[in-house]
Amino acid sequence: MSIETEIIIDKTGPVEELLKRKSVICLCGMPGIGKKTMVRTLLNNHPEADGKICSAEELEPSVPGEGKSCTWYLVRKLEAREYPGLAEKLWDFFRRMPKGDKVIFAADGIVPEALLEFLWNGAMEMVYPESFWFTEAETYRYLKAVGSVLDRGETYRLTRGWAGCIALMARIQRQLPEKWSPEELCSRYEIRKYVGDRILGILSEKEQKFLMERAFCPRLERELEELLWKDHDEETEERLFASGIMSYVPWRNFWRVHPVIRRALRKSPEQETGRKAVRWYEEHGYISEALECCRSISGEAEYQEFLVRNYDRLSFLPGGLNLSQDKREEEKPELFFLKWMEVYFSQKWGRMEKYYRKAWLLWQEAERTGKDLEKWREVFLNISYVNPFVETREWMELTEELTEPGRRLRLYYILGESFSYLSGIRDLTPLFAGTREEVRAWEKLWQERLAPETYLAYRLAKLEYDFQTDRIQPQELEEVLREIGPESPWQLRLGKLFLLYLFAEGEEGKNQVQRALEDTVEDLKKEESQVCRYNTTALYYLSEAKWGEKEDMLRWLRDTGGDIENKWGKTCFHMAAQVKIHLYLENYTQAEKALKILIPFFQGNHIWKYRAESLFQMAMVEKARGREAEALRWTAEAIQAAEPWRYVRIFTGYGPKGRELLEDYIRFLEKSRQEPVRIKKKYKYGNVRNMPYKDWLNYILRKAKKSQARYPGTKKEEKEAYPAEKLTLTEQMVLQYLKQGCTNGEISREMNIKLPTVKSHIYNIYKKLGVSTRLQAVEKGREKGFL
Repeated sequence: MSIETEIIIDKTGPVEELLKRKSVICLCGMPGIGKKTMVRTLLNNHPEADGKICSAEELEPSVPGEGKSCTWYLVRKLEAREYPGLAEKLWDFFRRMPKGDKVIFAADGIVPEALLEFLWNGAMEMVYPESFWFTEAETYRYLKAVGSVLDRGETYRLTRGWAGCIALMARIQRQLPEKWSPEELCSRYEIRKYVGDRILGILSEKEQKFLMERAFCPRLERELEELLWKDHDEETEERLFASGIMSYVPWRNFWRVHPVIRRALRKSPEQETGRKAVRWYEEHGYISEALECCRSISGEAEYQEFLVRNYDRLSFLPGGLNLSQDKREEEKPELFFLKWMEVYFSQKWGRMEKYYRKAWLLWQEAERTGKDLEKWREVFLNISYVNPFVETREWMELTEELTEPGRRLRLYYILGESFSYLSGIRDLTPLFAGTREEVRAWEKLWQERLAPETYLAYRLAKLEYDFQTDRIQPQELEEVLREIGPESPWQLRLGKLFLLYLFAEGEEGKNQVQRALEDTVEDLKKEESQVCRYNTTALYYLSEAKWGEKEDMLRWLRDTGGDIENKWGKTCFHMAAQVKIHLYLENYTQAEKALKILIPFFQGNHIWKYRAESLFQMAMVEKARGREAEALRWTAEAIQAAEPWRYVRIFTGYGPKGRELLEDYIRFLEKSRQEPVRIKKKYKYGNVRNMPYKDWLNYILRKAKKSQARYPGTKKEEKEAYPAEKLTLTEQMVLQYLKQGCTNGEISREMNIKLPTVKSHIYNIYKKLGVSTRLQAVEKGREKGFL
């Protein structure tokens, strides 16, 4: 299960640091984790070293071969057995070893006791399994490099970056006529047999029994182990940790059996043990783990009961729910809500209309009979909240009609897959875009009829609308953000970060947001929710882009590939962030691909703010391609979409090109008018809601002119200012495509530039890096940190 030799993900960085300080190291981890690949890469990186393979008993001094200055001894895999006299022999060998020589041991699990003495006294360093696992970005890059169609996010979630397993799955998938999911591939005989023979087969009976007992649990904690098995056997756990078969997550204080190994074991627990685990997970809020555990041990009836208990926490979990097809089950309000969310995610408007009509009939039946009346009231109003065919003000009126003051309604999902409370699962803009009296009336109704915890979400949405219409109120911002602390739900913490990002202006704002990001981003990335992780990453790099951190933008595109597939968890809002990055880097082809998905999505779901901004972004794409008429048409459509709500800021963050689009549109309007319009000053209106249409447009243009200097795109003078040895942003993009093996024609199509321009960029890359071939350019680019 070794990784393919032609594609190498270099994981040697930490080991190189150890080898600078120590002459002896030991690589630890189960088979297929990447020990051989790491040794091979180390030797490739050190051509001066002569690699000698031997067993622990055969370790003897050796003279380096011709052209080599030192010897690296590669000691074959150590076994968990006694090595009589080995410690004394090694001490003698190490004392006589010339400077520059290295010894690299390898072990599948626990290091033999003969070597522990060297670890304790500092003569040897250990390289633990955690150093071998691919990151999510590395998993993505590997699968893309080998041309695999495997879902990259799901592959990482399942394999946890196990290199050998990823490589084997990719090779198997390549030969199959149909696309298999990573989960299905892990159930194949080849992988189960490998795990059984090469990993589980070398374990002791005690270790195998230990794994069999715990394999059904996706998350282990000391309290759970004591509940289910009384004796938690720390020694056996330590042995399994050392090999990587089990892993510990320190920042969240739990451990787990590797997911691939769990699936290979395929052993269900006793029913009562399984039920105890499910209840424990539910009580501690680990709903994803409870769902997975319940699926493995429950019958249909028990599984349906679980869904009913947790219906308001399940819809955004990955993998689907396998809902019953029994139509009678849908008459239960909880199960009908889950079915509705499944239909909503499908984005099939006809089915949504059908199910909404059915929800209305079931609500009326509950009102007539009194059966489950309060539950149906809550479920129906939550279905209406999610339904894009019910306008926001219409939903508020419906809530007022169906509820009473003091009996407050819970909202299950407000943020949805977004990081903006203004434009979450429902766009709340209409609640803030009326007269002062209307806005106050909607706010009062929200406070009276909806649960108290939802009011903070409402205030975050209102603050963002104030920002988008250029009515910033810093004091109110600070007051609201103080209420969101480290213990708040991740949705509120993410919403807080987004607002800080929006309100940050200048160096002072930059420092404030960067401090907030440093404090919270890493925590948010560790959340179980894929939606949270994807959107946190997007928000972080949007902040970097806002301050012109171009190298970080390039790294994000490299790590995500700019993919636009709307996978579970990789949300449309994450894609919208990628569009901005692509526009900053003038990668218009990729921006257009994403926008062709986003514009219909935002239109269909009535997400007004993002729809207007996406239309304006498409205008930028057309402008860059020289299609002036199309650019003007898209700009007009964007302005028309934004006009009822009087957004300002969505048009002002696109630099000189965005300003030119606005100027072109205003000139077009001037030509079509009979008489010029006198432009009044802003102070005569109070805010943009009170301005005439033309004055609102000119106000946007003035703001765009003021903010264009902060646009993170690369200016011409910046490009010319690069020293000769530094690649421009475009050249770095071309170098990325060279690394992937793309032809000149493919690079031309992907970057939307002419073929001679591609050749010119490649010539400049060769000249700056001092190379003459593509392979040399990639190697030198990696050496200089461009890759």
